[in-house]
Amino acid sequence: LMKQACDLIIMVLTGDEAMHLLYNHGEGEVYKTMVGWLTHKNLHLLTTSILAIGNFARQDDYCMRMMEDKIYDRLLDIFEKFHNLGLAIKEDPNGQHPVNMASVTKIQHAVLSALRNLTVPMQNKKVAAKNGRAAPIFLDALPTVEDHHVAYKLLAAIRMLVDGQE
Repeated sequence: LMKQACDLIIMVLTGDEAMHLLYNHGEGEVYKTMVGWLTHKNLHLLTTSILAIGNFARQDDYCMRMMEDKIYDRLLDIFEKFHNLGLAIKEDPNGQHPVNMASVTKIQHAVLSALRNLTVPMQNKKVAAKNGRAAPIFLDALPTVEDHHVAYKLLAAIRMLVDGQE
């Protein structure tokens, strides 16, 4: 039931009109809930929040507000955490891990999509590049990413940083 509810949230957010209503200038209850779920332990809720943020990040002014609110940094934290979990799973595939590799891949893909969307506005590209935190994380991850979908998203995120350099 929870997965179906999460899927419904994402389906609703793919529509532009609903997205505007639910974002409500960064004050919408659904938007605030999605931001809160970025720290949730439940993988369905975490994934839903990341996908929702990625949908909200289709609008430039929303992206700029989210960058000011440090959503980019929070997503970087999630990417780094799940990249490290993926490395731990590869190192010890038979060990006890809090998530499986499929979940790691799904979350990495969603996070990189949202990070890329957030850096579409030129102002945000410059902020992300100037901050200097994302490039080392992405470049460290690049040689170890095996899933081609994640690798493609990672390259797109790196390209956005390069575009933001002066």
